[in-house]
Amino acid sequence: MYVIIISGFVFTACTASKTEDVELAIMDAEVPPVVEIMETETGKYRDGEYMANGPYQSPEGPESVDVTLTLESDKITVLSVKSNAEIETSKIMQGLFIDGINELVVGKKIDELGELSQVNGSSLTPIGFKVALEDIKEQATQ
Repeated sequence: MYVIIISGFVFTACTASKTEDVELAIMDAEVPPVVEIMETETGKYRDGEYMANGPYQSPEGPESVDVTLTLESDKITVLSVKSNAEIETSKIMQGLFIDGINELVVGKKIDELGELSQVNGSSLTPIGFKVALEDIKEQATQ
């Protein structure tokens, strides 16, 4: 995508035989327009809000988290993770994950997150989060 910025003024014609007339003519002169073309960053993914479920297996059974995020120029600008835990231990671990994930993810490009193997002591919830991220990436490229 390109953004075109047009700025400036138009010179007026003038003639002067004295220095004072030249100075006045220069002060009255207008600058010619300048056209500047700047390439803006476009992303691999469409901007927007996306939602996905991230299932994973805990020792006590299947669990999942719901991930909602907003992408702008491939960066995650808003993130919300909702726990779907049924088992008490999973509720605690998903809560720890939710408490720590925003500071690790918001403001970063979705493809540059790296491996989130453990967040605030939660090592299984990141698996579900990664599943949801992959689903969101797919949604954002369609």
